[in-house]
Amino acid sequence: MWFEGPIRQKQVTHDFLRQAVCTAAIVLTGFGLGVFSKYLDYRQTDLPRLLALLDQGLDLHNFLGELAPWLLLCAALAAYSRTPVRAAVNVFGFLSAMLAGYYLYCAQVAGFFPKSYALIWAGLTVLSPLPAFLCWYAKGQGPVAIGLSAAVLAVFISTTCSYGFWYFSVRSLPDAAVLLLAVLLFRRPLREMLLMLALSALLAIVLQMIFPF
Repeated sequence: MWFEGPIRQKQVTHDFLRQAVCTAAIVLTGFGLGVFSKYLDYRQTDLPRLLALLDQGLDLHNFLGELAPWLLLCAALAAYSRTPVRAAVNVFGFLSAMLAGYYLYCAQVAGFFPKSYALIWAGLTVLSPLPAFLCWYAKGQGPVAIGLSAAVLAVFISTTCSYGFWYFSVRSLPDAAVLLLAVLLFRRPLREMLLMLALSALLAIVLQMIFPF
């Protein structure tokens, strides 16, 4: 297969206990972040002082309601997994647990359950193993990896920026941080980096034309 060999070498391990512990830690982290995200949104008028200042300064509760921060976490999980299959498992486990924590807080603490939003996020979670699988290869070498990393960055540009024929702006400071971290996550030698960034910009324009909202 064209995905095998020179693009990126798998780091196969037979230490299944370590893999299980790693997956459990990812799931628990996802659950905790889901609970925290909804807590921040639901209790924004009654937060501890430091957290309230951060929320007011960075609009943190709205930022965590966007796709961008979760996409960054999933991209990092996928990129630093040992194999593409582990990337798919890790991302699916993280998102599933994050949704469980978020909507359990909604139902048990906030007293409501936004079914339509939950179904959208559940659909994205079900589909997540495939992009996670591909994202693992984006961290590799060669033209295929450059193309995949450019596609990933195009998604980040679309989720963190507002742009058109005559304008371009990053939506917020946290969004700017996400975009910068995404670029650093897939950093390459200078020539490849410039090619990746140019391709990502072109793909972002195509995404804007296909999905204008």
